[in-house]
Amino acid sequence: MNLAEKETRNKKNLRKQAEARTRKKLHNLDSLTAEDIKKLVNELEVHQVELELQNEELIETRHNLEHARARFQELYDYAPVGYITLDKHNVIKEANITFCQMLDIKRADMLKQKFTDFILPDCQNSFYLHRRAVLREKTSETCEIVLRYPDGQTLDAELESVPDEEGLRCTVRDISGRKKVEAEIRVKDYAISSAISGICMSDSDGRIIYANPAFLRMWGYDKPQDVNGKPMLTFGHDTRPDVPEILSATKAQGTWHGEFSAARKDGSVVEVEVFTNLIEEPGNPHPKIMASFLDISERKKLERIKDEFLSLVSHEVRTPLTIIEGSLKVALKAGDYQKGIRELMVNASEAAGDLGNIFDNMLELTRDRGIAPQLHLQSVELKEIANKVINKLAGHEPGRNFQIEIPDDLANMEADPLRLERILYNLLGNAAKYSTPDREIRLRAEEKEGFVVTHIIDLGVGISPADQETLFQPFRRLGDTTAVKGTGLGLVVCKLLVETQNGWIKVKSKPGHGSTFSFGLPLTKAPG
Repeated sequence: MNLAEKETRNKKNLRKQAEARTRKKLHNLDSLTAEDIKKLVNELEVHQVELELQNEELIETRHNLEHARARFQELYDYAPVGYITLDKHNVIKEANITFCQMLDIKRADMLKQKFTDFILPDCQNSFYLHRRAVLREKTSETCEIVLRYPDGQTLDAELESVPDEEGLRCTVRDISGRKKVEAEIRVKDYAISSAISGICMSDSDGRIIYANPAFLRMWGYDKPQDVNGKPMLTFGHDTRPDVPEILSATKAQGTWHGEFSAARKDGSVVEVEVFTNLIEEPGNPHPKIMASFLDISERKKLERIKDEFLSLVSHEVRTPLTIIEGSLKVALKAGDYQKGIRELMVNASEAAGDLGNIFDNMLELTRDRGIAPQLHLQSVELKEIANKVINKLAGHEPGRNFQIEIPDDLANMEADPLRLERILYNLLGNAAKYSTPDREIRLRAEEKEGFVVTHIIDLGVGISPADQETLFQPFRRLGDTTAVKGTGLGLVVCKLLVETQNGWIKVKSKPGHGSTFSFGLPLTKAPG
């Protein structure tokens, strides 16, 4: 029955009731005068209008109520949370569409089922305790449960309930996303708390607000409260950089990395490597700073031992080699030996030189294990060192034609003289190895884009494109390795020494047409 039919029926009912009441009062109508009847009719007409107005208001009110009910039902059904009403036996009496969609069940199939049928067995006890608390305390209570889909999948949910007659009215929230985030946070928190590096976080002023156990152990503290509020980088010693500079660099660049020695709580000194990172949060103008401290005391100790050992080996082994090589050269110049003996001495001299070269290359690589070589950069004239290297090679390569093409006005380069000598010795030595004695080897230099660029040009066998890709890897040798002396370390050392002096090195070669090795080192900086 629609609204219009209802109104028609209501009017007919009211009409019948009014006629019945009127008939009861008509028995004394004969005693009324014409004037009385006229007044009575007027009053009835006025009253009729009043009733019509009241009826219109009632109809409008009913329309508004029905509209409000429809809107409320829509809000109820499509609220962002699930709503259910349970009777005293936990049977679902009402459920909004959101809750039905949570479990992917139609509302008709959901109603009159027990809510507990959708709760995992492990959570049943939690729900019953929650229900009992709500009914006993007559107040709102909250608990977390796991609901079960019809296909067996699960949903983490938060249940908030209030009493409803003998049952409950419940709000159900999907907290699966929150649970996932909480699990990820627990994993990250475990990773940080169990890390071997000391990790702490500070506010934008550098004051500690969090420290992991490794950080506390590193500095000799027992509890986080012992360091909270302390400036993060005040655990310093003589070699500590200026703290404001570290904080400023971190804020400007987003990160900072360095090493310094620092003092523990008991005064003992520890050497640390420090990484800082800026942690910015949307809408927060005060970023935080995360710092990681790695104890490198043992590494530094081993590095000092290694450096001392290298220094000792360099002196104790290189010196006898130099004496042997020098003595053999003097003897060869001074004596007139039989052919066989002279060949042996020539071989011994060359072998001593080769051994010295191998030894120097290995020393350079050994020094590079973990840290860059210690350099002594200064303004260097290329021509002077190039002549020195060629004179040394000429002793091993008699008759070899070395050509130097260096302009007289070539600017000096910023380099370590000994390392530059090693680079030239390796490159010129390689050029001699891979070309026949009748082919000249040229050393050419030029200034280009802030560098002194040196080219070593030979007309030897050349290098294939495939070999060029692995040319600067350790122990890579070209061609017939039985016919050419060497260890495959020379070019590796060249690349290391050039790049640690802020330079570059490359090769251009074609099989059968020779090779050109080029390297650039920075021009000497102008004073001031």
